Amino acid sequence: MRLELPARPADAQLAQIGVLKGTFVAHPIGYSDHVMPSADGMPALDMAVLLGAVIIEKHFTDDKTAVGNDHYHAMDEKDLASFMRRLALLCDFYGSTERDLSGERLAIQNARRRIVAARDIAAGETLDEENLIPLRSNRGIEIAQWDVVVGRATSREISRGAPLEWTDLK
Repeated sequence: MRLELPARPADAQLAQIGVLKGTFVAHPIGYSDHVMPSADGMPALDMAVLLGAVIIEKHFTDDKTAVGNDHYHAMDEKDLASFMRRLALLCDFYGSTERDLSGERLAIQNARRRIVAARDIAAGETLDEENLIPLRSNRGIEIAQWDVVVGRATSREISRGAPLEWTDLK
């Protein structure tokens, strides 16, 4: 590692966050960033947060053109506002360690495959792999029941594309 400012991305050593978290389990881990902000923001800080740093340090300036060692690689008000917006978005993506399926229930329901009529089926016809097809539907008999359904006769006429219901079977 070279000791120069601003730090090169390769010298950020962000992998050490995981090592420190494993060594100092009961303590919060931080990151001091000396990588120059880019047009894309401050990816070293973004990644440090993603890796578990809960304390961050970055030089701050109100004038990046000011004389001195730290101004040109410091963050300014614009950089800080951009970082805070990205951090809020990253926190939204991260979510919670508590499992919550409430937002997934509808997707799960609609993603399940059901047994559907592949063509018009007459009343009393025996169901087979030629007249049935598994398709996504939020209603009907689930595909897990395929072997129970195949070989049974229908109790009524079923239109092509209609999901099968247990009441459709004899």
